[in-house]
Amino acid sequence: MGYNAKDVIPYLLAELGCSHPFRISRALLLTDWEMKERFGSGLEGLTYRFFDFGFYIEELPSILSSLKCVEKDEERKCYTYTCEKPKPPKELEALLNEILDRIRGLGNLELNKLIINDRRYKV
Repeated sequence: MGYNAKDVIPYLLAELGCSHPFRISRALLLTDWEMKERFGSGLEGLTYRFFDFGFYIEELPSILSSLKCVEKDEERKCYTYTCEKPKPPKELEALLNEILDRIRGLGNLELNKLIINDRRYKV
């Protein structure tokens, strides 16, 4: 399949609106897991550091700062997508929409629990 996080983040931000890296990282990990299960390969270019309480993605700050049309709102500490919403390939868009439907409305604690309680979460 061969998708990079840079292919996915703009769509996620366009859909989610102003989002903190915490939420972006959770959406990326869920996307990565689902891609591996459905397509045999996950997102490229991400290094996850897992802990009992959660995880982080090493490259996420540099990816966010390198993306065109992604701006940081310093006051609200979140990122927004400022261009026309990207149109990913159909199968990727469908998968991303499934992930977004699962996490919409979840608070940060609920979202983190969803991740760390998942059978695929390995510390």
